[in-house]
Amino acid sequence: MNMLNMLKIRTSKPRLFSVIVFILCCVYVLMFTAWAYQSGYRVNLSPSVPTGIWRIVSRRYGADSPYEYVVVSASDHWGYKLAMERGYLSNFTPMLKRVTATEADIVDYNEEGRAVIVNGNNLFMTEIFSEDMEGRTLPRALFPVLLQKGEVWLSSENIRGYDSRYFGPVSQDILQGAIPIWIF
Repeated sequence: MNMLNMLKIRTSKPRLFSVIVFILCCVYVLMFTAWAYQSGYRVNLSPSVPTGIWRIVSRRYGADSPYEYVVVSASDHWGYKLAMERGYLSNFTPMLKRVTATEADIVDYNEEGRAVIVNGNNLFMTEIFSEDMEGRTLPRALFPVLLQKGEVWLSSENIRGYDSRYFGPVSQDILQGAIPIWIF
């Protein structure tokens, strides 16, 4: 047996072992990802709320819910559909928002101060823009709004965020509570 054949035999076993280890690692990562998704974990890379790993903690947000952050879970909501169509969200990016007003709150917009007002208090970074970053016309909520039973007002923590300023109040029936697990 010549030296070249001996080298091929010796190098093929470690390479096969490396391939098997790589495949097993990929399978483990896929299984872990599936488990995490099924358990309610989501990665948020949108600047609407702090980026990081979040967990959906309830299947339905209620008026007595202790969660200040929520996930919009209804893909048939027109505001959600518009966000998907325009690329504000992807299939892997949840629509996470902060609840800033609930039933019986009055939400208005101060044109001079360029801020959404809830019960007379200005909300931080809530100027309404007529166009998105791509120059597309944005819808605008009608003001003032008296939130009815089962309605909430959602806000972003980003001045250019897409939230209730544009699609108005939403039904709490399409919301799930969410908490940050690890912010980065």
